[in-house]
Amino acid sequence: MRRIWDSYDDAPFTDVDLQGLKRLKKTVSEDRAGRVSRTFWPYAIACGLSAVMFAAGYLLSSRDQEMVREVSFITAEGSFGDHLLPDGSRVRLNSDSKLTYVNDLSGNVRKVRLEGEGYFEVSKDVERPFVVQLGNIDVQVLGTSFDACSYPGSAEDRVILKSGSVRLTDHNGDTPLMMQPGDMVVYNRYEGDFCKTRVNARDICRWYETRLE
Repeated sequence: MRRIWDSYDDAPFTDVDLQGLKRLKKTVSEDRAGRVSRTFWPYAIACGLSAVMFAAGYLLSSRDQEMVREVSFITAEGSFGDHLLPDGSRVRLNSDSKLTYVNDLSGNVRKVRLEGEGYFEVSKDVERPFVVQLGNIDVQVLGTSFDACSYPGSAEDRVILKSGSVRLTDHNGDTPLMMQPGDMVVYNRYEGDFCKTRVNARDICRWYETRLE
């Protein structure tokens, strides 16, 4: 083969020879490009899919973080607070109390969690009930004013209704208890039962008036 190749060193190339060399060069180039393409594109596609999946995961994670935004109002011992909630409801927090809610109360249920004591004036919205989560019970209202007390470590949760109506449910799933204005209900956390009595709700619920003056 070497001798044959060397024998062409001094021989002039004809047009036919040049055309053949061009076709050979084109074939080699196409074959090399084909091998590169077959090797490159699977990796390129895989990298592209990985980038898309990473971006989608990041967006979903960011959206989940935006969906859960918690807001808390806290009063130190000896202090008192007066707060207007995003739905127009108003809450006065007694000493050493904390109120927490998420997402600006924008869901189908306006849900807040109370640790301590607070007096609520709930903005009426028949389509979206207002629920106050205490230690072991939930207070559900549509539009009313009431006092709720549930300090951590206490043996009881207490609700005093000043106006409107509320429904109490414990976390054991027992039959709900309805309240009318002037009712005071005490829930025993250890016994798991309700005790309802009649009181002067107007006088009892005035603590926030004198302490916020």
